[in-house]
Amino acid sequence: MAPLEERLAAIDTVLADLPPVHTSGVMQHAPTGVWQTERAAYEFLARCCHENAVSLETGCGVSTVLFALWGGRHTCITPSQEEVDRTRAYCGDRGISLDRVEFAVGPSDEVLPTLKQPELLDVVLVDGGHAFPLAIVDWYYACQKLRAGGIAVIDDIQLPSVSASLISFLEQDPRWQRVGGDPKWHAYHRLSDGSLRDEWGLQVGLGIFPEHSPPSRGQAVLERLRRRMSARIRPLLARR
Repeated sequence: MAPLEERLAAIDTVLADLPPVHTSGVMQHAPTGVWQTERAAYEFLARCCHENAVSLETGCGVSTVLFALWGGRHTCITPSQEEVDRTRAYCGDRGISLDRVEFAVGPSDEVLPTLKQPELLDVVLVDGGHAFPLAIVDWYYACQKLRAGGIAVIDDIQLPSVSASLISFLEQDPRWQRVGGDPKWHAYHRLSDGSLRDEWGLQVGLGIFPEHSPPSRGQAVLERLRRRMSARIRPLLARR
């Protein structure tokens, strides 16, 4: 495992020699041959990937090569075997070991629910399909195994299918704390652990949906007074 300086230097190396992962198929319109996020996001991930980090990503590309170079245990979920083959060829030509990288090929909404992940995750990168509700599905199933104190990075938050659903929820949930990002990506520190399955009442009680929160005692008293006054005034108005 490389120290932080070497992990950061690896970003320069890969960005100067991009892996041509998305040159055909549904992802073929990448201008540089591979879709990528902001350099700052890769730098943030480099700081999170300590020597024994266990990580998982949805999507395949620059980040996959970087996770391999950083040396932790990594799982990459991609719907395309061609993307896996191109990544393997790129890394093979450059002597980059994939011994600690596992590829799971298939749609993430099918792979993630049945994925065997015996270890808790330190880092999750959600950067797979961006049509609604795929980012939510990826976050939900991948972050079930994210440890308390782990980091979830969500990419392409400029897309309404990501920002108007998943990001708006995470920004309100006190169990997730934003610790990095810019207009294209956000990083969140998980402050809880275990299942992400919730009851509606719990989320309301946490203030995630403040417009649906139960009224305070004072608000309830005022509302009862308002109703009583309305009930008394209506007959008077009807006599006019």
